[in-house]
Amino acid sequence: QLVFLSVPDQPLEDHQRRKNDFHGILFILQATGKLTQFNFTSMLVQLTTSLALVAVATTIVNILASYVLTYSPFYRKAMFHFTDDFSDLRAANELSDQALDAELTRR
Repeated sequence: QLVFLSVPDQPLEDHQRRKNDFHGILFILQATGKLTQFNFTSMLVQLTTSLALVAVATTIVNILASYVLTYSPFYRKAMFHFTDDFSDLRAANELSDQALDAELTRR
C-alpha cells in the first residue's frame, strides 16, 4: 500500500511505505575562502569606484534622455525646471516697504 502523507515525519505502519516525489534542480553549494582583516584602503577604493560608476551612469542616461531618445524635448523639459531671475533680489531687499510695494504694484 502506497501512502502519501502531508506530514513527512509521521511514522508509517509495517505494511506502508513512503514515496518522496521531488521535482526541480538540486544545487549543492560550498562556500570556500579565507577570512582576513578589514582593510580601509580597499573599502575606500570600492566606495569611490562605485560612486564614480553611478555618476557615469547618471550622465549617460541624462545625455540619452536629452538628445537621443524620441521624446527628448519632453524629457529635457521635465529634467530642468527653469526659475525666474533673482539677480535683483539684493537690491529689492534694501528697499523700504513702501518703495517695494510701489515697485510690485508697478509691475
